[in-house]
Amino acid sequence: MTVVLLHALAATPAMWSEVDAGPSALAPDLYRLGVGTPSLDTVADGLARLLDAAAVDRAVLAGCSLGGYVAMAFLRRRPDRVSALALLGTRAAADDEGTAARRLGFAARVTDPVAGPALTAATTPLLLGRTHRERLVGRVGAMARAVAPEDVAWAQRAIAARAASYDVLAAFDRPAVVLVGEEDELVSPDDARAVAAALPRGRLEVVPAAGHLLPVEAPEVVTKVLAELAEEVA
Repeated sequence: MTVVLLHALAATPAMWSEVDAGPSALAPDLYRLGVGTPSLDTVADGLARLLDAAAVDRAVLAGCSLGGYVAMAFLRRRPDRVSALALLGTRAAADDEGTAARRLGFAARVTDPVAGPALTAATTPLLLGRTHRERLVGRVGAMARAVAPEDVAWAQRAIAARAASYDVLAAFDRPAVVLVGEEDELVSPDDARAVAAALPRGRLEVVPAAGHLLPVEAPEVVTKVLAELAEEVA
């Protein structure tokens, strides 16, 4: 069974480098899948084309943050192609007006030659929990700087425009797991609990001593969960 690893915002597929998802795992660059007006639907359609090219009919989707939003957009459009679902550090609710405005403000500033680098430097530490922040902030910062600011802005606008996904999750009666870091400063355990509650076969796991980027901070936990999902599908 192919596992598709969908990376977070201001990150690259390299964030999954310490997660063992099996020899057939795919880790696409989500910034290359979306085109035109910012929309997660175009990313989902690009993912469908990638699976077609790889001759993968159905897959386990594992999405972290932005990747989770892409997974839910794909699930809305192509539920027949999803065998199981892992959502990490993501929420099913749409942004409220204030949150959407902050995202759009971030998108406007991040491409500024002066303000953009300072904004990235200030926000990158928030991706990590306090336990691993000092150890990993250099690696995560380098990854964030490797992403073109225009790609981050496009993705932020796409996320701000997304709809709630509770209805999509409620219709997905297949294996599913929701992970959230105990120290996540961007997605709370209550947010994750609401996601898990919407899934008929969903279960929640709160990961201790970890923040938003679970594949980086707790790769052994993510590896174990994905192995369990694959076994359940099999």
